[in-house]
Amino acid sequence: MHASCGSRLARSLISRLTGRRGIAPAAVALAVLALGCSHRPPPRRVEIEMVGMGFKPDVVTLSVGDTVVWTNHDIVPHTATGTGFDTGTLAPSASGRFVAGHADTLDYTCGFHPTMKGRLIVL
Repeated sequence: MHASCGSRLARSLISRLTGRRGIAPAAVALAVLALGCSHRPPPRRVEIEMVGMGFKPDVVTLSVGDTVVWTNHDIVPHTATGTGFDTGTLAPSASGRFVAGHADTLDYTCGFHPTMKGRLIVL
């Protein structure tokens, strides 16, 4: 079911339950419907490599709550720096992370190598 999936069913349950037993059962029915209609998948871990002086993949689509992990596989330090996040300097073999807190499109670069560009599309 979709987030609005239970509206017809909810109205039916409310009209039946409020007429017989009062508001409390209707509230329970609505809570059950809301939980059953939620389709938010569990958070994922999304891996981005810093390799060959680039981000791979350079464009990633993710959901709110997902964690992005950048790992530096180059021989020089890198960063992943965007509006609202910065991994800090990542030495070779080091990793940095960011948890997507809200829907947005976030462009980012390496603070040392501005030709390295990436984009996070958070849905």
